[in-house]
Amino acid sequence: MEKKDLFDWISWVERETERHFYDLLLEVRRGIGFTKWRPPADVFETEKALVIRLELPGTSLEDIRITLSEDKLTVSGVRRDLYEGGERRFYQAEIPFGEFERSFFLPWSIKEEDIRATYKDGILTIILHKPEPKKLKVHVERE
Repeated sequence: MEKKDLFDWISWVERETERHFYDLLLEVRRGIGFTKWRPPADVFETEKALVIRLELPGTSLEDIRITLSEDKLTVSGVRRDLYEGGERRFYQAEIPFGEFERSFFLPWSIKEEDIRATYKDGILTIILHKPEPKKLKVHVERE
């Protein structure tokens, strides 16, 4: 076998191995091993609110749930693989599909009416308004 033929064969084996790896990875993502994926998120505080932004492109608004339980806000749902072309062979598989979930512990108590959420261009933005500071009147006694 010539050197060029050997390198061509090694390159072919490498491509085929990677292709099979992506096919296997896709099956794992679809339920054999991992049940939920975690969308990337930014969490930051402004003067008036805590803001949570999640990347959810390709996810239908109807498939997104936001729940609040005491001091924990959870965003969950499903991103569906809508490909309808039948059998396919992957060369690269990086986009996660299926169920997702992210939870965030909140630094203060939140009421449902203090939460606003919008979904635009694949970004879910949740704004949690800060509570008004409690104003206490303290009576000072003379000694």
